[in-house]
Amino acid sequence: MLKRGATAAVVAACAVAASAIVVVGACIPDLPPPQPPVERCGDGIIDLDAGEQCDPGPGAGEGGIAGCSSMCQVQCEGGLTWPGNNHCYQVVSQGALALQSAAGSASSLCQQRSGHVVTFASDDELQAVESLDAGIFWVGLMFDHANAGVTAYKPVDPSLAEPGWSQACSGCYASTADAMAPLPEFGDASPDASPTLCIVATPSTTASWRQYPCNVGYLTTRLPAPRVVCEREPVGRLSTECDAGICIDLVATHGAKRYVYVQDQVTADQARQACAAMAGRLVVLRSRDEREQLWRELSHLAAPPPAVWIGLSEVSTTTVTIYRRRTPTLAWLWDNGQPVAAYPSEWGNGQPLSRTPGATVSTRAYLWQQPNEDDTLAHTEATFQTLPYVCEITADTLAAAADAGVDAAAD
Repeated sequence: MLKRGATAAVVAACAVAASAIVVVGACIPDLPPPQPPVERCGDGIIDLDAGEQCDPGPGAGEGGIAGCSSMCQVQCEGGLTWPGNNHCYQVVSQGALALQSAAGSASSLCQQRSGHVVTFASDDELQAVESLDAGIFWVGLMFDHANAGVTAYKPVDPSLAEPGWSQACSGCYASTADAMAPLPEFGDASPDASPTLCIVATPSTTASWRQYPCNVGYLTTRLPAPRVVCEREPVGRLSTECDAGICIDLVATHGAKRYVYVQDQVTADQARQACAAMAGRLVVLRSRDEREQLWRELSHLAAPPPAVWIGLSEVSTTTVTIYRRRTPTLAWLWDNGQPVAAYPSEWGNGQPLSRTPGATVSTRAYLWQQPNEDDTLAHTEATFQTLPYVCEITADTLAAAADAGVDAAAD
């Protein structure tokens, strides 16, 4: 486990001298010292090490706030608190004939519960929600635009930094057999093709998402009113200021690694060196849930970044042919040595860009906030020369450095 206060010892394990990195003043952030849980709960920072699932912050009182108890535990009456993100998912007793913009719509029912209509980042999250046996239920996405026959959907409430989806986006998530093809329509919704601009999940099928009319109340042939599943994120932050920037802990990777966001604008190579100076590396995103949770924390900062460097770059490799000729080739690899295909696709719409004559393409990928689709995906346009960045420091590195610090103190 990553323990608060233990990170100070990692300074001794720095791989690059801090003086060589202009942007980092200390090799590794030192987190605030441990405090008793009863004193720490209520500071607004979710301390996963102490077993907190949420943190209402100062002024919440003994009763806590809606969805978070005074002991910093998620309250999800009759619903599911998924351990993959500590979000609360609740099934509303009645169905809704419309997704939004109507009395009794799915959106209004969820707003009454301090939540939003459920959206998804991964199959794991979808399967967890389907275990609630809600039947056919609304997905919180609605039609945004269509270009050249390619349809894009956006979150019902785009201010929540929830993921959208587009056919042209290889890295966007959808529960469908072919994410690059239009979603199939639900039942006899096809005669009313014009209003089939929303989505429902049909858990009885493997590829469960279907097109559905956004308002079924007026149809001559009545379709079922889908159930409503409301999603509520835990109140509080998973980030705190530390020596080198902003330290972040995520539910999806808790106990495996911790992150440091540095807001200084630097080149991709400077970012890589700075992470090495912390005995870490630029962040390697092993799952869709990790990516979404990281971007959510970044989006909640006082000054959210438009993009960040990540640990994915195009490197030169050598291929040996049958005639023993060595042919140089380019390949996208994560900074832990794994090929890009080792983890769920991170690429945005049309990414990575091909190196056609005259094209200017970055050899280091970055996460870029783009509206109207999954806005946390990797891009390679040479749009940015300098960016902030996110480092990851693994539990093994922290544990080894902590041990080294203890040994040094003993000497």
